[in-house]
Amino acid sequence: MCDLVYAEICGHFAGQGECDQFLADTEIRVESLTREASFLASLAWRAYRRRGGRRVRILPDFIIGAMLKPRPPNSSLATSTSTGLRSRG
Repeated sequence: MCDLVYAEICGHFAGQGECDQFLADTEIRVESLTREASFLASLAWRAYRRRGGRRVRILPDFIIGAMLKPRPPNSSLATSTSTGLRSRG
């Protein structure tokens, strides 16, 4: 999962150790945001603004979405949903 999602889900645990243990037990790894993903997020944000989007700062959703670009086979990524985590890949 993207490190931004990690920051988001940590709030659901009593401490970092508990969160990290959950991720280890479920074989979910945390990946740092890449420069490529950051650039893709900037393109999506720019398109959003050109279509009339009102927010003036880049939204975490664009960054997280950029991390979900097509991934190599045998790669998995967990995403956060309103009902919890789900695995993609």
